[in-house]
Amino acid sequence: MAEKAKVTKRTIDYYTSLGLLKAERSPSNYRYYDYSAIERIAFIEKCKADGLSLEEIKKKLSADFLKR
Repeated sequence: MAEKAKVTKRTIDYYTSLGLLKAERSPSNYRYYDYSAIERIAFIEKCKADGLSLEEIKKKLSADFLKR
């Protein structure tokens, strides 16, 4: 997924630990992400490029989720 999203594995782990991404765990403790995670990462990266902090991005993602 890191390759498809054009970020590092560490970035994905960090975003997951902050609650910006959601992952399901396999019985062998691997993380599985749905296809929307790639779009979500692209959104996060764009917001960062626009100067938003990760905390601001998290609030924005939460607000967008509540609108659905």
